[in-house]
Amino acid sequence: MTHSSTRVPRPGDCIRVRGNSNGHNYKSGLIYRVVRVDSSDQTLVAVGPGGEEGNWIKWADIAYAAEIGWDWLQKALPTEAVELLSAFDGLTGLILREDVRSHILLRVPDLKEKILQAQIALESDGADAN
Repeated sequence: MTHSSTRVPRPGDCIRVRGNSNGHNYKSGLIYRVVRVDSSDQTLVAVGPGGEEGNWIKWADIAYAAEIGWDWLQKALPTEAVELLSAFDGLTGLILREDVRSHILLRVPDLKEKILQAQIALESDGADAN
C-alpha cells in the first residue's frame, strides 16, 4: 500500500522508502520504523533495522509496509527453514549464535590438531612467499 494523503504517518508505523525528493539518507527498499512526524512540512524521521536514525524524509517518498517478524516467519516458512534461522542472531548479516558455534566446534574430530596443522601450513606458506 502506498502513501495516501488521508493517512498521516504515526510513530511506530513501518514504512518502506520509495523515493528521494529531498536528499534524505535512507536506503530505498528497506523497511524503517517512524519515530517522529512533522505535519507542518509533511516529513518524518525513522530508524532502520540496526537502530540507526535517518534524517527528515517527505511523506511522498514512503509507502506503508507490513512488518515481517519472527511470529509471522514461523507460520509462513517450512519447519526446516525456521529451525535453520533459529540458529542465528540478528536480522541482516546473520551471525551464527555462540552456543551453536561452540556445539559445532566441539563435534569436529581432532579440532586442536587440525587448527595447529592449518596454522603451521599458513606460516610456512608465508615464509615461502618471502
